[in-house]
Amino acid sequence: ECITANNGTSALKELKKYIKSIKVAFVDAILPEQNGVEITRNLLKLNKKLEVIAFTGAGPDMTQQMLNAGANTVLSKPVGIKEIKGALNKIKESVIAA
Repeated sequence: ECITANNGTSALKELKKYIKSIKVAFVDAILPEQNGVEITRNLLKLNKKLEVIAFTGAGPDMTQQMLNAGANTVLSKPVGIKEIKGALNKIKESVIAA
């Protein structure tokens, strides 16, 4: 199942409804109302086991901010399916190893 939202505030509201069952969140770094850094921090406060894959086209500073907020992986836009699969496989491998 995929949950989508048009802005940061509605994204966080929707994700809170399913926070215990969600395993992976895809978060864009730049969103209206709340940015990806704030969303990532808030989601991880609610579920520390949540895996976060972030997307950004804003450059290395935003990439570092997302990693500091707790994102597992930050992919630079434009992002293709190969990069998304790679990020998911990386998460899968870390879960299996744990």
